[in-house]
Parts: sequence; structure tokens; C-alpha cells
Amino acid sequence: MNTQVTGKIRPITKKQLFSLTQKHFGLKKPFQPLIEIRKGYTGHWEIYNQHGSEFGVTDEQKTFMLDLIEQHGGVVGGAK
Repeated sequence: MNTQVTGKIRPITKKQLFSLTQKHFGLKKPFQPLIEIRKGYTGHWEIYNQHGSEFGVTDEQKTFMLDLIEQHGGVVGGAK
């Protein structure tokens, strides 16, 4: 299968973001945290835990996810 590399990085999906975070931190499957991902007033991406931190992500996991989002230029699939 031949695919052309255009040099353009595509936005990451929430599914990819969760999968990469789960693998990086060695978390059990399924890893489906209850979080909200959105752009803040300053234009930077932000991640908020919903329903407290019991089903959310840690600060270290948030930082990892935000780095991935910045590398990909954005996130698609449920981000606001």
C-alpha cells in the first residue's frame, strides 16, 4: 500500500489520545477517562476532569495528553 506523506500533521482523535496515554502509563484497558477537552480563552488546549478525579486523569497524564494535542495541532472527536 503506497501512501503519500504530505508533511502535514493531522489532529489526533480522542480514541488515539486515550490509546497512547494508556500505553505510555501502562494503564489497564479499557482506559476511558471522563474528561472534557477544550480550547480555553487564551487559545490553549485544556483538559478538565468530569465528576471529580475518580474517573479522570492525573496531572501527569493531562500534561502528556496536552503535549500530544499540541504536537498534532489539535484534537477531533468530542473536543469543544
